[in-house]
Amino acid sequence: MGTKCSKCLAKDDYPTNKKQSLIELPSHIENSLKDSILQLSSDYSFLTFDKILNKHPNNPDILISFASQLYEKGLTIQANECFKYLLERDFQLSPKGSVIYAQILIQNKNYDLAFKILIQNLDNVSNDHETHALLAELYAKLDKHNQSYKHISEAIKLNDNIAEYHNSYGLCMMKKKEYNDALKHFLRAYDLDNNMAKALNNAGNAYRKLGSIAEAIKCYNLAINLIPKRKFPIALINIATICFYTGDILSMLQYFEEALQTGCNIHKIMVKKGYHLLFKNPKTKFAIELFHKQEYRKSIVLFNEILQKDPYNTIVNYYMAISLTEINKNLEANDYYKATIENGLKPICAGKKFIRHYVKLAVKALNKQIPKTNIKTCEEIPEVDEDSENSTINIGAVEVFKVRAESLSKPYQPRSQESPTDSPIDTSIEESEEKCLVM
Repeated sequence: MGTKCSKCLAKDDYPTNKKQSLIELPSHIENSLKDSILQLSSDYSFLTFDKILNKHPNNPDILISFASQLYEKGLTIQANECFKYLLERDFQLSPKGSVIYAQILIQNKNYDLAFKILIQNLDNVSNDHETHALLAELYAKLDKHNQSYKHISEAIKLNDNIAEYHNSYGLCMMKKKEYNDALKHFLRAYDLDNNMAKALNNAGNAYRKLGSIAEAIKCYNLAINLIPKRKFPIALINIATICFYTGDILSMLQYFEEALQTGCNIHKIMVKKGYHLLFKNPKTKFAIELFHKQEYRKSIVLFNEILQKDPYNTIVNYYMAISLTEINKNLEANDYYKATIENGLKPICAGKKFIRHYVKLAVKALNKQIPKTNIKTCEEIPEVDEDSENSTINIGAVEVFKVRAESLSKPYQPRSQESPTDSPIDTSIEESEEKCLVM
């Protein structure tokens, strides 16, 4: 007979490869589980679950171990089915099995059942640090930070050598505004796991809250370098934020753009904070760069073009206004300052500190330009907790300037005879989404 083809050889090797990939199991179930693992389909797409149940219908140890292996291999759906089968038949989950099933439930946002499983496990094994840590994570997701703090503290008492626990404890301290304690635990997490980029990023946030900007930037850069392929976009955003508040706008744009181009689903965070307004149109970044290079007339042409497609963009309206101010077109500028205020006070924008900054600048500019005897002065916009997602500005006595629709619906026509050239733009933005904390 001829030699076997590559597909036949792969089929012959399949059971051997699967056996070698098994984790070490207790001796009394090892052989049975090795038999069961062979029921996995060769293309990994599904599990011949019925055959395994028929072979071991009343042996929960085998099914729990098997389900745990499936989860560790990334076969979460199949693992979930195994655990559901066990619970439907009133089998008692082991402590390890309870933790793994709770992790699956949390991923699926089935928080009620996850709570039930973890509390039952805690009743049986009160000193299980993994259960306490998962309960802390679950309470944090539900914004119940006191309960989260209680359980993560207990987890650390039971096991002080797990980096994830110290990182979670640090996040609790950040919520309590105890930044020195938070920093201590973030650095402890990094000591325990030198690859934990998020601990360094969080340490950078703590340093920033303590006013140590240089140390914050150092932590962010270390976090970025730990993930060379993705460059850790959250740390890039945090550096961009520092650049913004220190007035380095060109560097801010560079870091924001680099974060967007990582391709790791960062766009939702940009929208949540209001940073996306800088990149809704690929020409916005270039126009702002022109403004900061004092090429005001060129920037006005681009801002005008952008506003024809996106007239409610708070940041572009502000830059249009200030560009006009720089060439002494104050009356035209006032309409755009008013548009900045009106759009920035809308509920969709009002809770975003980044946007509020531009609203305040517009208020200040208007109060300088327009005599106070002719208008009602805009009061200072109240502060809102920057950590609040759903916070809104209470306008109170603030009078929102109404922008004349007709003045903004027409393209701006410079009165000067100069005709600034429109430089070509070649900027692409990749929209994506990622689950990660800005904290």
